[in-house]
Amino acid sequence: MKATYRFGAAGALLVLVLGAALAVTFGASAQSNLPRRAIIAVAAADGTPEPAPTVILPPPDASYCAGSQGPSVPPNAVFGTVSIGGAPAPQDTIVQIFFDGKAGPADAATRGSSSSGYGIDYAAGSATSCSNKVGAAIQVVVAGKLFDTGLKVGDEAANPVFRYDIVVP
Repeated sequence: MKATYRFGAAGALLVLVLGAALAVTFGASAQSNLPRRAIIAVAAADGTPEPAPTVILPPPDASYCAGSQGPSVPPNAVFGTVSIGGAPAPQDTIVQIFFDGKAGPADAATRGSSSSGYGIDYAAGSATSCSNKVGAAIQVVVAGKLFDTGLKVGDEAANPVFRYDIVVP
């Protein structure tokens, strides 16, 4: 006995639609090995957003070697909190790293919920003419006051990242 199937026009259309849907589904997933992800522009907001900092950071001294030496891998960095007079430092307070008394990169402190934080990436210069050469003393300047970290570029304790909280009286 022979089985005969009769779909009619609606059945044929259903088979075509299902076939196309399966082809699109499998075709799309075969094109990428990346996991599925979504981009959400704003997930949550707490009040009005803070405006972007308008402070102009001071440049490093000409003896600071940055691009010509290539970036340190991983980058060297100093980060921490800043307080002035017992209170978190105001937004955009300038924090600048110094090497043997010569200016390096700077950052503007950002106001957190209970403190102000900063973070500065710096290179470890390999040439002896670089202010940031390995062995140079690392200092931080805030509100015109110089703070000696007690560390040197290339020290095990400072390499690659160290925390230095600053308390300005």
